[in-house]
Amino acid sequence: MRPHPVVLLVTSFEAGLATGLSHFPAPAGVVLVLTVAILAARRRPLEWLPRVAVLGFLLGLAARSAERGSCAARLPAAEISVSVRLLEPVEDGVAAAEVESLRCTGDITVRIRSERLLAAGSHWLISGRWIPSPRFGGRGDGILAVSRVSPRPGAPSPDQRLRTWLARTIARLYGSRSGLVEALLVGRRGGIDPVLNAAFARSGLVHLLSISGFHVGVILVWTHLLLRLLRVRRSIAAVWSVVLVFLYVAFLGWPAPAARAALLAGVAAWSTHHQRRPAATPLLAVTCLLVTLLDPWALFDLGGWLSAAALWGALTFTRWSDRAIGEQAWWRMLFASLGATLATAPLTAAAFGAVALAGIALNFLAIPLAALAVPAVLLSVLVAPLLSPLAGALAAGGGLGLAGLEALARAGSALPFGAIVWAAGPPAAVPWFLVLGAALWALGRGN
Repeated sequence: MRPHPVVLLVTSFEAGLATGLSHFPAPAGVVLVLTVAILAARRRPLEWLPRVAVLGFLLGLAARSAERGSCAARLPAAEISVSVRLLEPVEDGVAAAEVESLRCTGDITVRIRSERLLAAGSHWLISGRWIPSPRFGGRGDGILAVSRVSPRPGAPSPDQRLRTWLARTIARLYGSRSGLVEALLVGRRGGIDPVLNAAFARSGLVHLLSISGFHVGVILVWTHLLLRLLRVRRSIAAVWSVVLVFLYVAFLGWPAPAARAALLAGVAAWSTHHQRRPAATPLLAVTCLLVTLLDPWALFDLGGWLSAAALWGALTFTRWSDRAIGEQAWWRMLFASLGATLATAPLTAAAFGAVALAGIALNFLAIPLAALAVPAVLLSVLVAPLLSPLAGALAAGGGLGLAGLEALARAGSALPFGAIVWAAGPPAAVPWFLVLGAALWALGRGN
């Protein structure tokens, strides 16, 4: 089976981008991918594949050059004092902050311990130690462990006031579960109890805590259903659903998994409007390309890779089960979970040294439960300023769903073979690549 031309184009561009970002001694990635593409393609790929690879390489060089001026890359690994503006509310945890006293770009992560909530948009003179931790690919990153803060004058923007209001409303409605709710709604996982966070990871349900395709899909579907109940025309409801999803992901800051899902929804809606039905794998490849055009460094984002790999695995395995077994919901759920787990297994094995198998079974309960809990939680927060009693009722229902998710995570993490754990690193991915390859061969026609 020959790869689709769109997949070849995207792969060539991403190989060039990786080369430009990483400053390989030689463009080995581009040469390798182009060689495979030329051998596999149907029509004279030399006319366009090298060109898109060069474009990706140039974009990578530009992003790499811009990164040299980022605050995360320029701060020294020492005790420092800087003036910052908090971009997120924080009480006892981590938050993004913008450095104002240095001539650099981008935000940094600060670790603050405070007895009260520090509002988003507030200005502070902070002292602490910068601990650099460059990301894969060489992008500057780290955390500023703050030891002392002093207030400075400054006013927050409307967007930052909204973030502070959300944090306070979530804390009032959900109390001890506010950290879990913040993870589900705005992607901030710093407030989750570490033991519970580990339970979600070991049980294979950690994807529910990351703003990814699942959350975007839930919001998209529920918004569309509500608009249809209000007798909004189908085409108009589809457009507004996608618009709201884009606004939501923009508010989150375009994290790679959520951005891919939002772009997928947008491209799918455009295709439906024009009565097109694009193949699933090329459509996924195009959305991944769009994500890296928005942020070239997303190419090295593990969350983005996990999100794309999970969707590809789910699509591949359910396509086989639809053809070979049937289109019943339980078969689709089983093979979607199996495909997503096997497709992401090499990545999680290399990065974390673990592959959570319990999620294949637990997803039968966790996904429907989360699909009800997430909209209840979101609605409880949205109606809180207007209808406090209704917000409390929705929070009670959403809290019940969250309690169920916590119980499933703890039960799954306690299973004897719920997760396979060993030392992290590239060698750990090899067995899972072999398992995935054998599974894909078994799914082939006639095998």
